[in-house]
Amino acid sequence: MDNMFDNLKEKMNETVLSDISFDEKHKQKVMRSIKIVQSKRRFKLRPQFDLLLSICVTCSLMVGISYFTASKLGLLEGDSSSEEKVPEINKPQNSTQYIPPKQEESYEDMTKEQVQLKLLNSVDYFHTAEGKFETLHVYDDNSESTSVVEYKISIKNKIGGYDKGTDIYPGNKGRRTHEAIFNDQKVWLLEDDSIIGKIYQEHDHEYTPDQGTLTINDVFVVNEAGVTETILRERPPVGAAGTTLFPYEMFAIYTKDNNRWQIEKQNEEVLGHNTIVLTGKLDKKTVRGMKAGTFRFWADKDSGVLVKYETYDINGNITSYLHPESLHINIPIDTKEFVAKLEGYKKLAKRGIEYKDPREKDIKVLAIADADDEATKNVLNILKKHIPFLYEFTNRDLKLFSASYEKYKDDKHGYISYSYKKDPNEVGSGTKMLFTRSYDKDTVVRSWGEFDTEKGDRIDQFRLNDIEWESFKIHDNKNTHFIGRKGDYIYEIVSQDISYKEARLLLKSFNPAMMK
Repeated sequence: MDNMFDNLKEKMNETVLSDISFDEKHKQKVMRSIKIVQSKRRFKLRPQFDLLLSICVTCSLMVGISYFTASKLGLLEGDSSSEEKVPEINKPQNSTQYIPPKQEESYEDMTKEQVQLKLLNSVDYFHTAEGKFETLHVYDDNSESTSVVEYKISIKNKIGGYDKGTDIYPGNKGRRTHEAIFNDQKVWLLEDDSIIGKIYQEHDHEYTPDQGTLTINDVFVVNEAGVTETILRERPPVGAAGTTLFPYEMFAIYTKDNNRWQIEKQNEEVLGHNTIVLTGKLDKKTVRGMKAGTFRFWADKDSGVLVKYETYDINGNITSYLHPESLHINIPIDTKEFVAKLEGYKKLAKRGIEYKDPREKDIKVLAIADADDEATKNVLNILKKHIPFLYEFTNRDLKLFSASYEKYKDDKHGYISYSYKKDPNEVGSGTKMLFTRSYDKDTVVRSWGEFDTEKGDRIDQFRLNDIEWESFKIHDNKNTHFIGRKGDYIYEIVSQDISYKEARLLLKSFNPAMMK
């Protein structure tokens, strides 16, 4: 058996003593100390006592060195000072608990590119988070919306979280709370509205594949319709908390043009987190409907979390904000918290979109817009350019409200909706509308939405503007569903709060779409 003290000097030099510096400066200091001790001696010891003292000192030194060596090597049980001791921080108390590694604040200067990488990929830079914040939005019509959001989330090791928001109606005329709760198996969406009551939905947790690190150039791509789309990193099924924890879309849109923003301050503390402060000017097209001209972001350097933001009008007044009350990164969690309490809530039977034909999942939306005149006209022009068989209404009492360009494989679908004699006091589209769509007879179109009607008896059959039409009464209301055929193409029109007689008259202005 090898002697444990063989080559002890070499082993100590290579391990325990490897980080201990002892150069000429230290040697001189020790020699001076010895000389001082020697100069203070007042009497000469007896030879026997000298020998005994030497033995005691030598033994003490050996014991000290042995203890120091054992401590460094972690050989002593219960040694709380051992630097190599396995930390208890990552040892969960049970299968539902997780204690993540401590997050260290970063004080390194960052470039614009580094800031973008961090905030566009924040999902990679923290394990757990807990916090609370308030948001405010002021719109062009001077209306406001205010929300208070609390959240706790774990995205590594143990998966789960909750996100609870409270929306306050204008004038304190009511409030609504909405919660998103999830774990590694289920997702629950709860809503408690002072008007409609308590409802919830439940579904399986469907995981999104890891997109990998994205740069600002990866985020924005132009599709075949010439429309810019965004490709963003995956995120868990949280609600409003995503604004601060995973600020991908907002940050990408606000910082897309490098010439419109700058780093104002490299280091500023917010709630104990070291943030980098960004300021910039907004492109009005990106914030339609909001009173905002400039913005300021406070972003956590180490986690990529958007800790705080504000937008301002031309006078410097705040028009929207996210103000944090608390923020804790990489705190211990217990997944027992991430199960919904459903007592008193009514379950909704139907969640999201239910396809009648599984092939509908392959339908892609290439361009869509509503309410905004300029954006909707742009999409309509795209439809006219790409769909040669498209029809549109030209009656002056009909105002364009929305347009959508969709595709199933190589088949093109055009959707257009119109408001009819909208009252100036009506909000949005108004109540009287016509919905239209044009598509190839052999394609797959979506079965949900305005065209998912329960048709009753056929009302009439006629030919108008080269289209063979059939009209059907919609069950339980006065609306009408028109279905027209022309060669290889089908045209559908659904009326809303418009009489059959009026709809028939309006149909005379349904003509082939023309580029202007």
